Amino acid sequence: MAYRFRKRFKTQSNSSVRTLILTGSTGLSDGTKGQAYAASFSADGGVGPYAAFTVVGGSFPAGMAGLTLSTNGDMSGVPSTTTDQSTFSVQVMDAVGSTASAGYRIQIISSGAEEPLALSILQSTGAKQGIVGSTY
Repeated sequence: MAYRFRKRFKTQSNSSVRTLILTGSTGLSDGTKGQAYAASFSADGGVGPYAAFTVVGGSFPAGMAGLTLSTNGDMSGVPSTTTDQSTFSVQVMDAVGSTASAGYRIQIISSGAEEPLALSILQSTGAKQGIVGSTY
């Protein structure tokens, strides 16, 4: 005698789970050369907790010494040079692997303070000595 088994699977839809979106830092402010910079990204919807925030496209501005984006969405660093506008994309992943991303722009501007110039005086071996108060 042959037995047949049949198992029925029922799928459930959780309509209370909202679409995952990246929020916070909708418009990044310009950074200033030599001054600490910080911004925070956050997410809404999806299934928490959020697993990670990552840069998935483009790049942070050149000269952002130590600029990092932590897995919890905090971005920080100290710009060491001025830059043109840089573009990059940030992505967040939720607990079930759903992702959302958004694009951002940032520019690093001068602090406005003049940087001192270095002056070097080299003595030539063939130069004559000058006398104070006399034309040379």
